[in-house]
Amino acid sequence: MKKHILLPALAWVGGIAGFALRRWELNSAYDPVTRLMGVTLPGLLLPVLMAALAVTFVLGCRGMGRRGPADWFYAPSAGYAMAALAGGMVLLIAGGVSLWQVYTGGERKIMLLLASVLLVLGGAAAAAAARGIYRGLWSDGLPVLLMGPSFATLLWLVCIYQQHARQPEVQLYMWQLLSAVAMVLALYGYASLALDKGSAGRTCVYSLLAIALTPAALADSVGLSNTLVWLGGMVWLTAQSYMLLGAAFGPERPERMCPEQEEENETEQDKNLEDTEDE
Repeated sequence: MKKHILLPALAWVGGIAGFALRRWELNSAYDPVTRLMGVTLPGLLLPVLMAALAVTFVLGCRGMGRRGPADWFYAPSAGYAMAALAGGMVLLIAGGVSLWQVYTGGERKIMLLLASVLLVLGGAAAAAAARGIYRGLWSDGLPVLLMGPSFATLLWLVCIYQQHARQPEVQLYMWQLLSAVAMVLALYGYASLALDKGSAGRTCVYSLLAIALTPAALADSVGLSNTLVWLGGMVWLTAQSYMLLGAAFGPERPERMCPEQEEENETEQDKNLEDTEDE
């Protein structure tokens, strides 16, 4: 059973269904006069769907066992590299957009400014980490790089809470908070694995839950910068869950090359290319 493909795909399908249910709920249950939400069928189906997905993810991620960082952080797949790099770059762009909004807006919120700066740094760190993971080049700096998006999304979560703290109706923003919390837990769990701590199973569950919850959060029309953060996180967590599940349940991967071997191979490839051009 290809869990490393099926579970992330299920999270995406469940997320799309959650988006449709959330839009249905907002269109049928929200009263713009009282700014309150009524009880409707989609409002009942959405929590049931997410609960069912959560149970499925918990059962699907059982038995991942314990491995060392060098085993977890190796994904010789071009698909992983492209997804992880794209996720990191979208986070970086989200930070830049947020900085621009802070600069052009009338308010100067310190927490939002810090979160924006950290999103830029965290996105760049995530993109740099993706390269090392793809090529199997383990280094002591990888845990530091992976902490970047963790800290950035934590401050971003605080900003989301501050934005909605005065809302009288929790239903208006609860999926945003749940999605952001799951994303933060998934990113911190991922960074902890690089330090040979934490649980890969729990990290995968949080990652898959964040993927499934994100479309429901995006259905609330959350603004450009927040949309980019959620999309970047969703793409990154897809690559993250694919890599961890692939290490536990996927096919046997080729042996990683040490840096000296990789340098020799690159030199040999360059030499062959030069010989071909001379001919």
